Amino acid sequence: MGTKVSVKWDKQMYRDVEVDMSAPLELFKTQLWTLTGVSPDRQTLMIKGKKLRDDTGWASVTLKPNTMVLMMGTTGELISEPAEKIVFAEDLDQDDPDALNQLVVKRGLQNFGNLCYVNSTVQCLNQIDELQPVLDQLKSSSSENNHPVQLAKALSSLLTSLDPSIPAPASGKPLALFNVLKTINPVFAEQNQMGMNKQQDAEECWSLILSQLAIALQNRGEEENPVDQMFGISMRETSTNQESTDEVLTVTTKHRLLRCHIGNKTSHLFEGLKESLEEDIERNSEVGARMSTVVGLICAESALVVCFCFLLGIRS
Repeated sequence: MGTKVSVKWDKQMYRDVEVDMSAPLELFKTQLWTLTGVSPDRQTLMIKGKKLRDDTGWASVTLKPNTMVLMMGTTGELISEPAEKIVFAEDLDQDDPDALNQLVVKRGLQNFGNLCYVNSTVQCLNQIDELQPVLDQLKSSSSENNHPVQLAKALSSLLTSLDPSIPAPASGKPLALFNVLKTINPVFAEQNQMGMNKQQDAEECWSLILSQLAIALQNRGEEENPVDQMFGISMRETSTNQESTDEVLTVTTKHRLLRCHIGNKTSHLFEGLKESLEEDIERNSEVGARMSTVVGLICAESALVVCFCFLLGIRS
């Protein structure tokens, strides 16, 4: 007879799970796979804070009836390793000039007292090849001096300073852009007791810059605003009445932001994105019931997706 233990996984509790201590640990993991759907290669098992290892199995622990086994892991497919290994500068032969010459040296941004949220936003925007020409054209042709145009011109100059092909200092300074940002939104001008800028949210900075660029670039002969051309994502929202499946409402909307929901079971970026596309909402209907909404991406060929790739290190 084996020993019966309790297994806690996330919010689930499985009691009276039988353990054959004479068998490999892999057998027990297979049992848990059947119960939870978490494959053995994604399971991490711990007893009283001690991790169970496949090579030592049960030899390193003492099991008693109803011992609590903590399991961590998520269901779903594992993300495979990149086909081409990423090579970092420190991995290269420092005595080999040819190897070092292959490095593409990119300019960074100076961090002036908690402006890293501005810098990270600018670095994402700097990955969008189509943005710079549009800003340069506006900078050279527009005589307007409102806040949106000021922001667009400041961003244009800052992105130009990050171009390694143009002679410039080793790093860019985001102060001109920041001065316009805090003029538009005084929240960015807040300081702490030491007189330093307060840390702000990068997503708020991103959304503010895109909205101001859209204002600066509107009514310039384009059928669609250049910001929406580059950053817009068309989505098809399908809402189904939970009490009457015959009632289905489908609309197409456009967004500049793809949200990522982070919950207790979120381990990977794609899981958070998937969760953010499904929700239950209250919507007026003929029977007054709740609607279950599923949002599907229609067109993801936008610069926003490129920025996600940049953050994930997919694009150099």
